[in-house]
Amino acid sequence: MVLLRYLCYPFAVALAAQAATLLAIEQDEAAAEACRENLKARGLGGTVRTADAEAFRPKGTPDVVVLDPPRSGAPGAVKRIIRVEIPEVVYVSCDPPTLARDVRTLCDAGWRVTDAIALDMFPQTAHMECVVRLERR
Repeated sequence: MVLLRYLCYPFAVALAAQAATLLAIEQDEAAAEACRENLKARGLGGTVRTADAEAFRPKGTPDVVVLDPPRSGAPGAVKRIIRVEIPEVVYVSCDPPTLARDVRTLCDAGWRVTDAIALDMFPQTAHMECVVRLERR
């Protein structure tokens, strides 16, 4: 199962075709509904829940969690990932300091960075997106 937390729409459509089971968590109802509509329009499966990703408790353990938190990062979700021992995490961030904090927490708890890339999604601005993939050791 792939569990998406936070901003689910951009990733849900891309991952739904590859995932056996997809559960997307989005706090904003309008964004969650847009995600549902886009999945349906493309004939893709998946469940989209409107909830606080920090507090949501899925049934079972996901194989992968994809995080795209706000600038404040995902310290609550990271703690939950550590407790549940999710085997793989993909963390997308627009804020390098909170990304570094959360990745350090995961690494200290037994995950290792396997891939990392910085993407200049907003040319000629200071904004940068970073994607880090971690696996449980």
